[in-house]
Amino acid sequence: MQNKIFSKSRNGYFGEGDLSFGGCFVPEILYPVIMDLQKAYYHIFRSKAFKKEYKFLLKHFVGRPTPLFYAKNASRILNNDIFLKFEGLANTGAHKINNALAQVLLAKRMKKQLVIAETGAGQHGVAVASVCAFLDMPCKIFMGEIDVQRQRPNVFIMEQFGATVIPVSSGTKTLKDAVNETLREWSNDPYGIFYVLGSALGPSPYPDIVRDAQSIIGKEIRKQLHKSLGVLPDYVVACVGGGSNAMGAFETFLEEPDVNLVIVEAGGDNFLPNKNAMRLHTESHAKVGIAQGYKSYFLQDKHGQIAETYSISAGLDYAGVGPQIAHLVSIKRIKCTAASDTEALEAMQFFAKHEGILAALESSHALAGAMKIAKTINNKAIVVNVSGRGDKDIFITAKELCTEQWRDFLELELSAINKKMTKKQKCTKDSAIVKQALEIKKYDNDKSPTNDTGTMQPCVSEHNSDTTMNQHEKSEELSVELDLNELKDKDFSFLDETTQEMQEMQEMQEMQNCAQQMEQAQVDSITAQDNQEESIETTEIIDKLDIDEEMQDSLAPIDNIVETQDTSAHHNVLDFLSSEQMELDNIVLESLPLHEEPQVKEEIQKQLDDSMQTLELQQGLESNNLTSLLDSELFADMDSNESQHISLLLNNEEPILSLRSNELHESQEAFDSLESIDEKQEEQYVLDDDIQGQHIQSNEDQTIQSELQAENLQVKVFETNMNLSKICGRSIKS
Repeated sequence: MQNKIFSKSRNGYFGEGDLSFGGCFVPEILYPVIMDLQKAYYHIFRSKAFKKEYKFLLKHFVGRPTPLFYAKNASRILNNDIFLKFEGLANTGAHKINNALAQVLLAKRMKKQLVIAETGAGQHGVAVASVCAFLDMPCKIFMGEIDVQRQRPNVFIMEQFGATVIPVSSGTKTLKDAVNETLREWSNDPYGIFYVLGSALGPSPYPDIVRDAQSIIGKEIRKQLHKSLGVLPDYVVACVGGGSNAMGAFETFLEEPDVNLVIVEAGGDNFLPNKNAMRLHTESHAKVGIAQGYKSYFLQDKHGQIAETYSISAGLDYAGVGPQIAHLVSIKRIKCTAASDTEALEAMQFFAKHEGILAALESSHALAGAMKIAKTINNKAIVVNVSGRGDKDIFITAKELCTEQWRDFLELELSAINKKMTKKQKCTKDSAIVKQALEIKKYDNDKSPTNDTGTMQPCVSEHNSDTTMNQHEKSEELSVELDLNELKDKDFSFLDETTQEMQEMQEMQEMQNCAQQMEQAQVDSITAQDNQEESIETTEIIDKLDIDEEMQDSLAPIDNIVETQDTSAHHNVLDFLSSEQMELDNIVLESLPLHEEPQVKEEIQKQLDDSMQTLELQQGLESNNLTSLLDSELFADMDSNESQHISLLLNNEEPILSLRSNELHESQEAFDSLESIDEKQEEQYVLDDDIQGQHIQSNEDQTIQSELQAENLQVKVFETNMNLSKICGRSIKS
């Protein structure tokens, strides 16, 4: 092996004979420009002044040297010494800025007016845009539409740097087509445009320019590892798309046969045909061909056209490979392996978990390759070129590793973006309306005639008058539209809250009504049960009475009269007792303040005392005190014959009146049950709290209610007296 074959091209080619790769295959219109670039490369790029400026900016703008650190946890697990060259800490997050800085500096020295570039994963585009912003150079970046979609964060960053990003919709819409479109753009103005090619491929001298610019990586690795271990690495591993980061890491070790150089290609979807981007792997179907200005291995279809490729990594999803890489693999100086999408994701997670670094998907392929190598050897020094950090891939890796959570996050972000866009559109519309209104106002002012003194004169022309009116109407319409738009932005959410509160109050009221109905149903059930029990007791008393036939005959007139009446005396008493019992139950169920209860009971007792005077009349009958009954005021106006007749009648009717007296005594017992009001009221308080949950009425309202209840009892007592009078009166008439 001769070093000159590896390190530089000869007449634009790497290697000799059939194993030579590279060359310069460009349209005639670009050939003079390529010749100018070769001259600039030999005379400017290699000059001491250029190298001095470049080295200064590498330190103060890029942030070199990037660290080489020992991955102690991974080394322990993999039984080898793993070293990571972390290019992700360079400015813009990847190795691409090394080459971008060199070429944009060269373009500025060549006095070009515009910089153009292609990009796949977006890292090269970001680097070029960053350097152009720093060196005050305009730039355009061409990127396949598919890559734009999956690398949107990098597109955003490029635009922030002031670059114009042009999506490429032709062909496969990936890196290959972005390169083609960039070459077309270059052909439109070859002398005013400088094409910053992002990888170690393309027409000569681009492979040499890119390799020299990226060789800083390998030089730093050699120096840093020697300082750390004092030895050369056993393995240097790098991923390969076009070959820029691989050639940058390998260049300084090409003459060291003890250093194994390994590239890792994209195995894609489990190495399936047409679902990968393997060009140099032993299982690859790539063939030597010429495309995009150089000769190398390309994935081709049966017609010799560039075939479709696939990889989760946009930076490795390319059908060709750099000519120097192809040459080194062909002479077996470089070994080639591959990693699938799944293996790359697993490697990314492994080093993130154990070493705290987030590698780019491209670099994760290199990490996966290093893990494969570590399984076959022990105690070797393995250096992995981690060419970029994985921030740019978060929209890909998160989608693959935490689908549901990422979907929820994106939905929230999409909702926020939609609101922002709606607001922005409204502002734009309002601005247009305001602008139109100002134009109308200005038009009105310009068209209004003035006299010599500058005062406004009325318009005589009917046409002018109509025009002015139309303009004013339009201005008013615009004003109304602005007011409506302003109302749309008002926050009326408080109306929704008020409506909700009203609904809650309505539901609470319905619950209270339902509780009241349940309580009333319980009261009615208890009352009906008590009435039924009293009726049964009354019937039992009547059945127990021992009435002979003579008594039956004496009672017949009264029974006949009773039967002919609309309401019988017996049922009057029973109805009265039932109504009084219901009234008592209602009183018990009412919620009365404790301090009002004695007053109410005293008032009720007074009414009962009055009614008892009437009850004594019947009690007198029961005790055969007929004389006192006849002497009472009830019979004061009767003559002697009538009194005798009544006395005889009363003596004969004594059993039935005794029955009435017993029933009235039962009424007295019912009234006496008021003594248990305290206990029942306390139970009612609990019932009210459990069923209704409503507050006790105010003391003043409850006092009024108590007075009304007392008045109602007075009426009931009066009706009782009247009923008793009627009973006695009917008996007298009989």
